[in-house]
Amino acid sequence: MAQDFRKPDDCGSRSTIHKSQVLDYVPWQRSKQKLKQSTVLPVLHTSGHKKSKTESRNSNQPGYSKPTMSTSWLRNPRELHKGNLDSGKTKFRLMRTIINILGYSNKKKLQKMTCELQDWKEKEESKMSYLKQQVEQLNAKIKKIQGEVNFLSTYMDHEYPVKSVQIASLERQLQQVKNNRQDELDDFNEMRKMVLESLSNQIRMKRAKLLSSLVAKTQQPRQEVLLQKSWENQIMAKCTDKFREFVDQYEEEIPTLRAEVEQLQVQIQEPREVVFADVLLQRPKCTPDMDVTLNIPVEELLPF
Repeated sequence: MAQDFRKPDDCGSRSTIHKSQVLDYVPWQRSKQKLKQSTVLPVLHTSGHKKSKTESRNSNQPGYSKPTMSTSWLRNPRELHKGNLDSGKTKFRLMRTIINILGYSNKKKLQKMTCELQDWKEKEESKMSYLKQQVEQLNAKIKKIQGEVNFLSTYMDHEYPVKSVQIASLERQLQQVKNNRQDELDDFNEMRKMVLESLSNQIRMKRAKLLSSLVAKTQQPRQEVLLQKSWENQIMAKCTDKFREFVDQYEEEIPTLRAEVEQLQVQIQEPREVVFADVLLQRPKCTPDMDVTLNIPVEELLPF
């Protein structure tokens, strides 16, 4: 936040300084003034003391003769009074100048301190204004939140139970409506299926009727030819049935015929073997795993 620190004007004019030279002091400044006056006054006394010392020295010097009592009594009292007045005036002037100097310096210090105090006050006032604005904003927020909290508390205390009961009853009603709606939808789907099936059957029947009528119309001029063709087709069907019976019968005889052929193939011999059977002694072949029986004739002993 930008703070507007205005530079103070010249803190007091010379007229105000002249008017409050001696008496316009803070208590601690007055104490300082007293201390300074007390420190200055002995200096004056010491100066008079020095004069007395110089007079005593001069009196001790040779050729210096003290004035006699007759000369001192012969002095004019006016001159003495005048000298006293002059010394008092000089002291007063000196004191006044010292007081003026001290007052001026103290006044300058006071002006400086008042300016600093004014600046500090302005800064603090700006800070306080900024803090007040923040406090007001926070108070507004707190009031708003407090209102919402009060509303929610009243709602939770009074309206919420009623609303919760209403919501529960509405949920039950909604669930019941959904169930009823589902039952209605199921019934409607069944009705739709039945209507579609009946419509599809009607369409199918109408289509069949139309096709039969179209076929009758198209076949009417060629009916004789179609009857001839149908009769021929019937004859062909009967012939095919007979041929199928023959084929089945032959297929049943095929295995027996194959067995006979195989048997005949086994019995077939080469002509050479048949012709020269006594020469070509056909004997079974001897395999390694066959048992061999040796039929060796035994020598018979002759009787003589």
